[in-house]
Amino acid sequence: MAVKSPEIEGHILFAATRERRRPPAVVMLGQAAYSVQHARISTLAELYQLLEAHEPDVLVIELTLAQVFGSEGCALLKGRPSAPLLVIALAPPRTADDEQLAFALGADDTLDLPWRPTESLLRLRNFLRLHRQAQALRRENQQ
Repeated sequence: MAVKSPEIEGHILFAATRERRRPPAVVMLGQAAYSVQHARISTLAELYQLLEAHEPDVLVIELTLAQVFGSEGCALLKGRPSAPLLVIALAPPRTADDEQLAFALGADDTLDLPWRPTESLLRLRNFLRLHRQAQALRRENQQ
């Protein structure tokens, strides 16, 4: 009997300034699978290229990297056609100030470093579901 490969329900791009412990290429949550692409970047242009190439649903980015891009860069990032549905900022252990900064830069949520995709996937799955429902309603309203 052939084993059916899981259907990918979402694509996650993890962007960091330095090499970290790589998350697995596919993370499972029950029967759902999420692909994870890991990238080491230092410029906004590199991030744009990755977004165009991979079209992720979720961008997980270090808060320090988002700070380098600044609020204008982050706003441009979220306004692109290839923009991810969600932007999650990571901070080592995050503080209330980190959360305020992340939200001011346009992040949808914050998580602690090191990033553990299997632990944060429930939260990401719920966010993705809500964003997809909102998109569907917007499309329906436009029609």
